Amino acid sequence: MAVMRRFLELAMLLVMWAGVSCSSGGGLADTVTVVDSAGVTIVTHGSRDDVPQFEHARVPSAPAVQIGSVEDEATALYRVTGAVRMPDGGIAVANSGSGEIRLFDAAGRFVDSFGSAGGGPGEFGRLSSIGVSSDGRILAYDSQTGRVSTFDPDSRTLIGSISITVSPDLYSLAGMRRANPIGWLRDGTFVGYLATLEGGIPDRDGWTHRQSMSNIHFFDQGESSGILAAAPGRQSWVMVNRTGEGSVRVQGVANPFLPTFETATDGSIVAFGNTERFEIRMLNSSGSVVWIIRREHERRPVSEGQRERWVAGRLSNMEDDGTERSRSRRALYNDIPFPDTLPAFETLSLQKGGRLWVKETSLGDPPSATAPWSVFDSDGRPLGAVEMPAGFEPFEIGTDYVLGLWKDDLGVEYVQLYDLVADRPLTKPTPP
Repeated sequence: MAVMRRFLELAMLLVMWAGVSCSSGGGLADTVTVVDSAGVTIVTHGSRDDVPQFEHARVPSAPAVQIGSVEDEATALYRVTGAVRMPDGGIAVANSGSGEIRLFDAAGRFVDSFGSAGGGPGEFGRLSSIGVSSDGRILAYDSQTGRVSTFDPDSRTLIGSISITVSPDLYSLAGMRRANPIGWLRDGTFVGYLATLEGGIPDRDGWTHRQSMSNIHFFDQGESSGILAAAPGRQSWVMVNRTGEGSVRVQGVANPFLPTFETATDGSIVAFGNTERFEIRMLNSSGSVVWIIRREHERRPVSEGQRERWVAGRLSNMEDDGTERSRSRRALYNDIPFPDTLPAFETLSLQKGGRLWVKETSLGDPPSATAPWSVFDSDGRPLGAVEMPAGFEPFEIGTDYVLGLWKDDLGVEYVQLYDLVADRPLTKPTPP
């Protein structure tokens, strides 16, 4: 409780300092503007380098809890897609590699597991998201079957399941996709988005650029709302090969330099944005955009060194057997186009209570093992930056903890929980 009080006191102090800066002649007033446009609050601020940096909260070097093993089958993790902290402090982990939900106590000790791979009740074809309802029940989404299952964590039994359905009037069959999970609102409403590709497959072989649109829906009892928000989605390069016998081979390629569609929810607000530009929009629980956070940023070019390292990495995993097909594929990678600039950010998360965390891009020249997370208050104003341990990606950020996934150098997966430690600010703005 003492740590929690200290954290809240620091948060209030940071807000007061931010207010002083905005009213002075040389602080945030020069970099932050707030306007109201038809009921939508738009907060625009300068580049990260222009914002006085506070140590909003520190993540210690060692986790308070670590889950995972290379020896014990019950705790060995594979393809973890989510983890949540339960009301009693325990942790539920979505281990999609085995189609199981695994329960651990507050100290990280294994308690039990339930679920399995399959398509029947309580089974998962692709366990892709996990949450906890306001009454402590475990919610799990299977993106292969399009089904949300609800479990009692005490009895480990299936309480019920609903299928996520979309009105056929909204999408053609060709454009239909299973909903990508964002999470759940506090009342248990599932939130997801559907991605639809724009444009067809070209007639020529080689690389083609593909653009998708992402449409956000709320699913009340499985039934979709209309499209609440639409934004440019993930971009990709697609390799097209025709055999000359009427068949076409299409292979998508994950390129870290291309924009992606990023989302998050804390149960009351849904945040989303495309990494091509720094503009994060916030939906409230009624499905209306109420906040837009923008940041000016310098468009950093993709260097030739970055391009060469990526292509070399792809070719190193491709067998060169001397055939024409092998030479052709290697030539295609050497000729793949690249975007001119790096993404504006990497991913985002919403802390419980509404604070927005945005991971800065780690794509540099050379690339960085870590990247800071910029933190914004619930009113959209920047508070400072937080450093995460290298290789750690958060699933959930609470008021005084961060829960996420870490992989070691061999790719072994561990779920870790870190305390958020509130320290004194690094830099205090000069008062007027």
